[in-house]
Amino acid sequence: MLFVIVFIAFKTRFQNIMRSTLMVFLSFYVFTPGFGIQYLIWLLPFAAILQDKYFKYYSIFGSLSAFCYYYSWSIKYTSSTIFGLFTWITCIVWLIDNWKKTITVENNIK
Repeated sequence: MLFVIVFIAFKTRFQNIMRSTLMVFLSFYVFTPGFGIQYLIWLLPFAAILQDKYFKYYSIFGSLSAFCYYYSWSIKYTSSTIFGLFTWITCIVWLIDNWKKTITVENNIK
């Protein structure tokens, strides 16, 4: 993960600190083998400021995933939810889109 952070910092050269931070959190979500429900909240402030097009999809799937996770506690049944998978897929697509934006900005600077 440290390599990913250094790579993002090098590629973006901190041109947009909010986008760089968002990319670090997205990379963490995509490449971390474990998952905690508390991770869902970490990137919301940065995504809300940037108002990316994937923010609303992430918010919908993340909210539904959290709801299903906590609702399963009340009925004493633990279930894996499809919304968690959709949240993860949204993060992958969002990360790829941000990489494309970073590469485009980098090429325009040169």
